[in-house]
Amino acid sequence: MNCADTLADNIGVSRSTVFRYEKGDIEKMPIDVVANVAEALNVSLPDLMGIENDSIQKKINDIVYNLSSDRQQNVYNFASKQLAEQNNKVVSLNPNKAVIDVDGFLSAGSGEFLDDSTQKFTAEVQKPIPTDYDFAFKINGESMEPVYHDQQIVFVKHLDEYRDGQIVAAICGSDAYLKKLKVEDNKTTLMSINTEYPNVSVCEQDSLKILGVVYA
Repeated sequence: MNCADTLADNIGVSRSTVFRYEKGDIEKMPIDVVANVAEALNVSLPDLMGIENDSIQKKINDIVYNLSSDRQQNVYNFASKQLAEQNNKVVSLNPNKAVIDVDGFLSAGSGEFLDDSTQKFTAEVQKPIPTDYDFAFKINGESMEPVYHDQQIVFVKHLDEYRDGQIVAAICGSDAYLKKLKVEDNKTTLMSINTEYPNVSVCEQDSLKILGVVYA
């Protein structure tokens, strides 16, 4: 039995996998496999990974090496989140949730400024999420209670035509709203579901742009 066969047996992988490790075909080895390789070769984990003895990487690896597998996973999850935040790509560690880009706010109240300069942000939402939406917005206000709630994320799908009674994301002037569309006698009104809030009447001089139909 040659060295590759011996190493493969000791670390619990196939001979071909060992050769792929050697050639660099597999760039991201699981930490437990790396630890097994170090043990099989009778070298320290930091030495195998080329880590300086006094470096923070060595200190982290020394700690991780002595943790149980479930605690190693916790360290990995935390480190992954830190790296994603560093790269401005927030990820969710909750398997039932996803992190999405939000295009801005819709007012369920008196109006929320929205134009091309509005900065996007990220938010964590419950899965499943739609796959065919065009925009995602966060609601500010309570004019669409009890159907849509303050701080709720809603998804918007752009359509070629819109009809009376649809819940829409609309920009009137420079203000963005979440409202119920009412078209009657050539008059357009953005209606509030919550009767404690006023409706928004669209005048002829107002520029109305409907971004799409809203669904949660």
